[in-house]
Amino acid sequence: MVRHTAPGIGGYFRRRAILFLFLGIVLIMGAAAGGLAVQTLPVDQKAELMEYLQGFFQTHHTGQPVSTESVVRQSLLDNIGKTVAVMWVLGLSIIGVPLIVALLFVRGFVIGFSVG
Repeated sequence: MVRHTAPGIGGYFRRRAILFLFLGIVLIMGAAAGGLAVQTLPVDQKAELMEYLQGFFQTHHTGQPVSTESVVRQSLLDNIGKTVAVMWVLGLSIIGVPLIVALLFVRGFVIGFSVG
């Protein structure tokens, strides 16, 4: 019996829905852990972190006002590009699969910590 699968990108995601659900849950768990980690910081560390962030948003490394375009470009190329490249290389072997899940949890943690 020949099994018919849905063609295209939609079919790809439907066939792997359980995997994407699991990875989404891992990301959400990381974000929740990051949000809770912010709440457990002592008051002096929270104040120091806020000072650092305010200084970053006011001036970039050169002392000039921060350009939104440069921040977005740097974020896309450095952070997302490197993460996708690392996940792709790790995905080439079975050994890298747990590391991909750990990396996804860490990314969720960073998102939750930033939002918190």
